Amino acid sequence: MVTLIWTFGTIAVLGHALNLVNSLLAPVVMIVSVYNAIYLINLFSELRPHHPSLRECISLTLQHLGVPCLVIAGTASSGFLSLLSNPVPAVQSFGVFAALGPFYGLGFSMLLMPLL
Repeated sequence: MVTLIWTFGTIAVLGHALNLVNSLLAPVVMIVSVYNAIYLINLFSELRPHHPSLRECISLTLQHLGVPCLVIAGTASSGFLSLLSNPVPAVQSFGVFAALGPFYGLGFSMLLMPLL
């Protein structure tokens, strides 16, 4: 939900109107932003029985998954940014705003998930 709020908030702040194509952002952003949280929770649950310190376990999880999650978000965003080559303006704006979703999801996962 946080990534959806940030994505649609970005659309509003930039003054873009919602159109039929941008209305498809909600399911796309939800799908591409949840995988980092799943990876973090999965690795954390695997490491937790072997490390008595919660702080150390969180630190190891973030160290192991920081770069891979950044690469995954970059790959997903570059795929959406390839829609800029489409001549239809609605598809171009969809590509730009959909490219923000993985990075918003990455930020939420790396900063807020350890707190939760």
